[in-house]
Amino acid sequence: MPSLRLNFLANLVAALYLAAINLLVLPRFLGELGSLEFGLVAFYTVIFATAQLLDLGMSPLLNREAARSRGRPNGAEEFAQLLRSLEWIALAIAVSMTLGFALCRSFFLISCLGLETTSVERYGSCIIMIGFVAGLRPLCSLYKSGLKGFEHQLALNTVLIAIGTLRFPLTLLILIFLDGSVVLFFIIQCLCSMLEAALLAGLMYWREPSCRRARPAPDWKGLRPKLSFSLGVAYASLVWVLLTQMDKLILSHELAVEHFGFFVLASALSGGILLLCTPITDATLPRLTARHGEGRWAQRDSIYLQTSLYVASVAFAAAAVLAFYARDIVALWTGSDDAAVFATGVLPYLAYGTALAAVSGMLFQ
Repeated sequence: MPSLRLNFLANLVAALYLAAINLLVLPRFLGELGSLEFGLVAFYTVIFATAQLLDLGMSPLLNREAARSRGRPNGAEEFAQLLRSLEWIALAIAVSMTLGFALCRSFFLISCLGLETTSVERYGSCIIMIGFVAGLRPLCSLYKSGLKGFEHQLALNTVLIAIGTLRFPLTLLILIFLDGSVVLFFIIQCLCSMLEAALLAGLMYWREPSCRRARPAPDWKGLRPKLSFSLGVAYASLVWVLLTQMDKLILSHELAVEHFGFFVLASALSGGILLLCTPITDATLPRLTARHGEGRWAQRDSIYLQTSLYVASVAFAAAAVLAFYARDIVALWTGSDDAAVFATGVLPYLAYGTALAAVSGMLFQ
């Protein structure tokens, strides 16, 4: 069995690296693209986060079944067929999202972002690409959850670090050297998402030979008994996304595009708290699931309590720093006095709210 400590360290290194490049590079897009086009990038980050709803509980289900399959006869074969069934659903979601955003691009640009009618011709392709990237998220999440459940977290994080480097620092360099527009930014995001899906799928099928032997056709009869768990998790995910993303969905319509970009910057900064806590839960959840399935209640409870203490310690320590030094941190981070003034009024609330969300997320586990 893989080392719990090694998995935690791999998750921590990846989370810190991805958080660092996100926090360092995201405000640079503001200077490179301008406040108007950066508003589109901010809108993309909100849609990408909200696309978690499209998962419909499939990823937690796959994570659980991966962790449980190691202790059951024919567990690997059952997992492989479940993965194949969920892949078909995820692909259907990706196609539907792309078509839906293509048909509604005028609504997003004019009604949601408050842009002029002429912007549809200029930025309509950006909205379609946002839908495509968001639509691929459930498929990528499936492979991530399966790999986490089997505790192949070192290999998984290697892929995530590579994709994160392509998605942000290298994209920024390309925009600088090619004097690129926001359209080029979204083209690169589409390519990164396709590459991520291909690499994660290849890693899953390489690490788990049973996946290569699974029948191509979905097994709807085998999936049906697991729907109650999946739909229950989907409901919990809906509540979670509403808790963490509804403010941005509302403010995308109420605020000017430039101010909305500032708000998303502050939200991204507070979201770093979740990024710091995720390595802890990602490392312990498969072990927690396995101990529960084996009926080893004392070890299960011990893992849960220790994990909760670690999450609370990290979350509230980070929130305190962001709350007390909000203006200085944002000014140093973005180099924008306007963004720093705007963030000072909202960042303390976002930081402590995110810390509470991180701790309450342990109940979800």
